Parts: sequence; structure tokens; C-alpha cells
Amino acid sequence: MVDGAASKRSANRRHRHTGAQWEERAMERRADELGNTKEQRRRRHVPLELLFNRWRITPSTNIAMPLDTHQTLHDPQASYDSHGKLMLNTGLIIAQALPLTLAMLSAWVECPTQTRYEGCAQWKQKWAHEQRVFFEYIRYDFNPNGSNIVEIPCNDAMGYPGLETHDWVKSKRMGRFLRNHTVDKGRTKKSAEEAMLQSLTDLLHTELHGEKKAEYMVKEGEGEGTGKAG
Repeated sequence: MVDGAASKRSANRRHRHTGAQWEERAMERRADELGNTKEQRRRRHVPLELLFNRWRITPSTNIAMPLDTHQTLHDPQASYDSHGKLMLNTGLIIAQALPLTLAMLSAWVECPTQTRYEGCAQWKQKWAHEQRVFFEYIRYDFNPNGSNIVEIPCNDAMGYPGLETHDWVKSKRMGRFLRNHTVDKGRTKKSAEEAMLQSLTDLLHTELHGEKKAEYMVKEGEGEGTGKAG
């Protein structure tokens, strides 16, 4: 009897686990569909839950940022920290109000005082400033589980159409879900205008065609009640 109950509980756990995996894969597929170029033209909204699931952001995640593009404008290794690891981009920060997050932010803000990190004051003048500070010091001291700081895929939240025109940007990213006009900030206004216009056009299309009624035409000489759908 005990073995049978244990077996049933184990089967239930496997069923729940399989169901959760199926739901996770389904959400990832949906995010991929919404992120492809054709779908982006038709649909300008993506549920935040889909993105959080795609990026593995959980209730225990402290901070998430996208991986930066690889740039060689000033230095072939400009986008990497002193450990040779690609930086994340602080243009997008997703943070949760957790004790470790607050400690992380405090250490980040106080870094240039050099109370904790000697030599940190140099980044007040040197590129990439606060971004370099976070990835030179903070991410190595405040990531105890290895998953407290989540790296969002670069192409999901970095780049934009036109970034590829800069030959010193080696990562040709289009910003599938979010766009960050890192080196062409003047494009932000135009992109916002296009997104708003597309959203308004979608609403107008729905209003005009969402409840389209059937129309009929009756040929001359045919009796009433007969006709063909137009």
C-alpha cells in the first residue's frame, strides 16, 4: 500500500513537471512567433510574462539586463570587462525589490567613492562609466547563485534597424522585442512615431473590419431571395 501511494505521488510529480515543461516550451514558441519580423509588423505588443519566461526571470532574480553589442570604436575589447567577459547594457534594467538587489544598487552608486572598490573613480570620466562599474565589480560580488543577475539575449533587447550601417559595431542586432538606440539616439523619436502609428492603424483596422457583415448582390431577372455572396 505504501509503495503504491509513493508510486502515485511520483507519477503526479512527473506529470506536473512534464506539464510545466510543456507550458514553458509553448510560451517560448509564442515569444518566437511574436518576435519574428513579419509578426512584428502586424502585432506591436508582447505579454511581459512571455518575455520573463523566455529570459528565465524568476521571483528570485535580482537584476536582468541585455548583453551588449560588440563595438570596436575605441578599442577592440571595449565591450568587455578586464576579465574578458562581455558587458551587459544598462540601457535596460529589470530589477526586483529584494534585499540583495538593494545592496547591489548601493554598492554600485557608492563605487566611485572607492570606499569598497579601489580604482573605481576612474570610470567617472572613462567610458563606459556606470556600465563598466557594474560589470567590472558588482556582477562578480553580488551573484551568489549564479542566476541573481540574468543575461538577456542581445538580439531580444538591443539594437535596431540601421545599426548594421556602423562598421565598428560587430554585433548586428535588430531588437526583436525591445529596441535600444545606443549609438543613434536620434532614431528613437522616429521609432516611437512608427510604433504608435502602427498601433493606431491596427485599432482602426479592427474597428472597420472586425465585424464585417456579408454583402449580397442579386442579378436582374432572378427571383427574390436568390443571389450570390459578394
